[in-house]
Amino acid sequence: MSASQRNKGARGELEIVDLLTTAGWPAVRGFASGGGKGGGGDIVGGPDGWSIEVKRTNRWQPWQAIDQASEACNEGQKPVVFTRPDRREWHVFLKASDFIDLLLAQQKGTK
Repeated sequence: MSASQRNKGARGELEIVDLLTTAGWPAVRGFASGGGKGGGGDIVGGPDGWSIEVKRTNRWQPWQAIDQASEACNEGQKPVVFTRPDRREWHVFLKASDFIDLLLAQQKGTK
């Protein structure tokens, strides 16, 4: 990976840190970038129960990204990938079952 790619990735991680801290989480960049089994995601201090991977790339490879986020999960965490190409907004990629769980939890909270 080139220095410009690493810098782009680091800037992407800082954008997500800013997004999460603005929403109230004490998020920071992970200490073991590149993760590995249970090593934590790219971002720590975000929402409880999530292993966050950040992909700031025009060459989006969703299955590799979600696999990397899954491998970085600590016990009880679910993988989520924040991704955006140049000149686009951030999007989130997660398993459908985890999305359904979020919707059900939200629905229970509004009743």
